[in-house]
Amino acid sequence: MFDEVKRLEEVREELKKDPLNFTLLLEQGFLCMVDSEDIYGALESLEKALGIYPNDTDALFWLAMTYYYCFSRYEKALVVLEKAISIDSKRADCFQLLAKTIIALGYDSKAVLFNLKKPIELEPTWFWSRTILIRDCLEHEILDLANEQLHILKSRYKEDGPVEVKTLMDDYYEECFTGRNMHFKEEEIARLEDNIKDAKNKELK
Repeated sequence: MFDEVKRLEEVREELKKDPLNFTLLLEQGFLCMVDSEDIYGALESLEKALGIYPNDTDALFWLAMTYYYCFSRYEKALVVLEKAISIDSKRADCFQLLAKTIIALGYDSKAVLFNLKKPIELEPTWFWSRTILIRDCLEHEILDLANEQLHILKSRYKEDGPVEVKTLMDDYYEECFTGRNMHFKEEEIARLEDNIKDAKNKELK
């Protein structure tokens, strides 16, 4: 549907004419992030964008994504996410990534659980936020909460989406973060059901 290589070339050409265009710098940063061959270009573009608007939470979010997924620099991602949340405490996506970041850093499970619950409080229909919470509950054998959240997921996942997207950035976000445009939701729910059944059977033995 989208050709990221072609679009990245277009954005680079447009930036030659308008090098301080915030929107283009943000898009270039994202495109470089998904292009594993130019992850340093992602940092450069996003930091330049933040030089223009230091408190833009979209730019902070994608910078944290770059630190997390491209460099595994979880401490850096944590600092960026905490700044974004201090600016806008309703950014469910930032809380979702924050939860994954503190899991990677080995934080206390109570802190992880708090940050996993926050996104679904803010965006109750997001598929991935609730799925991540269920998987963490399974890992820590909190089966009652996992089962409760699975029932909510099954009852609500059709309420929100799919949505129309116009850019690769939006497509990525709706597929990988909100889950609104995620394919195979039923298959993922079935896997979670099997995982919970297996965990309960193991508990009974």
